[in-house]
This record gives sequence, C-alpha cells and structure tokens, in this order.
Amino acid sequence: QEQKSAQYLQGVWNQTLGINVTLDPLEDKAFDDWFNTRADKPLNLMLNFWGSDWGDPANWHNQLFDSQADYYHPHWKNDEFDTLVREAAVMGDQEARVAQYEQAESLLNQDAALIPLFHLNRIYVVKPYVQGIVHYPILGRTWLRYISILEHDG
Repeated sequence: QEQKSAQYLQGVWNQTLGINVTLDPLEDKAFDDWFNTRADKPLNLMLNFWGSDWGDPANWHNQLFDSQADYYHPHWKNDEFDTLVREAAVMGDQEARVAQYEQAESLLNQDAALIPLFHLNRIYVVKPYVQGIVHYPILGRTWLRYISILEHDG
C-alpha cells in the first residue's frame, strides 16, 4: 500500500508541481533500522502513518514535532514552536493550554512541516436492536464489551 501511495504522490507532484521525487523503498527490517537510528541522518521526506494514542494535542505536537522528540526525530526545528509546546504540556489552565497549542499549530502549518494526506474514517451500519456499541474516538476503535442484542423479529 505504501509503495502505491508513494508512486501516486511521485506522479502527481511531478505533473502538477514539476517536482521530481526519487523513491527509495526499504524492506520492513531496513526501514525499522533506519527509522530507529535516523536522529542524525538526512531526511527529505517519508511516508508514514500516525493515530492518536490519547486525545490530547501533546500526542501530536510534543511527540512528533518538538525538535527534541526522542523517537520521531522530525528533522524540523522552530524554536518558537518548541517553546510553545513545552510550556503548553505543563499548563494547568486548559483554556490557555489549548490556545497555546493552537499558536504552535499555526507555526507548524506555516512552515509546512508535514503534509497530511488523509484521515481515516469508519462507517458502521448497526441494526436498531443492537445496543451498547461504544465508538471510541482514539485510534478509531469500537468497543463491543457492552454490546447487547435486544429481542427482535427475524
């Protein structure tokens, strides 16, 4: 899937923007080795996926884009962004915290540090007699723990 997506983007960017992209696909093990040691290696672009582990801006801003992020190594640095997200991460006032993250996100968008390609969406069709399904917004998971089937015809 990633290979097809990369080839599609390569073609679209070439046709619409005149940008030539050279693809360098890696086998899973080679990618894992590169990914885990890339802090000091050059990075132009990579195709990757991310889903929130918890519903908080820190899960994106601090973990992915802080220049000191220890695992993701964004290879993008904006001192003002770093200051904003580090301060926001420890703020107790939720309203001020959200405003601070919004400022940081504005810088992220202004610098085009990432190019979101899509957001996954799930659609469920559920019979009216099926009760108790919980759609958890984090990672798009559905909990069936509380499900019950009401009496029905058919």
